[in-house]
Amino acid sequence: MEVPLTADNNTLCPVCHSSERETVTRTTGYDLVRCIDCGLVEKQYREAGELNLQVKRDEVYNEAALKSRLSNPLFFQIARQRLEQLQQVMPKGRLLEIGCATGEFLTTAREAGYEVSGVDSSVRFSEHLREQGIDVDTGDFEQIALPETGFDIVAGFHLLEHIPEPLPFLDKVATLLSPNGLLFLITPNTASRTDQLFAWDHPMFTEADHVCLYSPASVQRLLTAAGFELITMTTREPTHHLFTSLKIFLKQSSSPWRQIVGKFVKPYFLTALLNCWLKRRATRLDNDQAGHEIVSIARKL
Repeated sequence: MEVPLTADNNTLCPVCHSSERETVTRTTGYDLVRCIDCGLVEKQYREAGELNLQVKRDEVYNEAALKSRLSNPLFFQIARQRLEQLQQVMPKGRLLEIGCATGEFLTTAREAGYEVSGVDSSVRFSEHLREQGIDVDTGDFEQIALPETGFDIVAGFHLLEHIPEPLPFLDKVATLLSPNGLLFLITPNTASRTDQLFAWDHPMFTEADHVCLYSPASVQRLLTAAGFELITMTTREPTHHLFTSLKIFLKQSSSPWRQIVGKFVKPYFLTALLNCWLKRRATRLDNDQAGHEIVSIARKL
């Protein structure tokens, strides 16, 4: 259900601290507010009292989510692709992944010779990783005491969108990195042409604990403000993303007919069927920085 839009918003952008912001859509639960200066889109809940993001995370990252991830080989395929990109810049080192989830990237990196550890807010995911012999701290990253100036790489994949105050977050990350250490980030792209097909109803925006959404320009603005030098920035459009987005969009719809259609959408079958076309499409989008993921590697100054 939509409620009327407001013309502007009086709070400051958490990336560039501009007051020039506009409310672009309102739902019954939250507003999406866009910074006119840097382009960041921030989700603002209209709940009484302080928003408890951990409650929302526990709703999403539960036992069912664990089983779903473990049964899907795609997560290890993605982990290998990410590691290959990191190896081109730093082939070995001490690696911390924040928001490590079920640990596919850490497992793959450990097999490749990196010394790995992780942080995750999910109690269940952390328990699983410890069972695999991976050192994991559980809780809010900004509240956990970690050794300073010891990591060669800090990685966070689909992490930034969960952080309501990104500058203090990156300030702490910087204290953990050794001189010339690397920050490896991946976050959804508000300039993605696939995501724009679904407008503000795309899962990137509707996911409960997605609170800050970025374009390539706003990521670069954030990294510069936090004292990092951008080494490389690309976008990546996973071939399956169009149809997985469509399925979630239909399932979340208030229309019973869309929900019924969503039950018959088979993302991975459709991706395999149309794989050649989807690969060509992904290449075009990435060349235009319009793929679903923004992939950034930056160096601590």
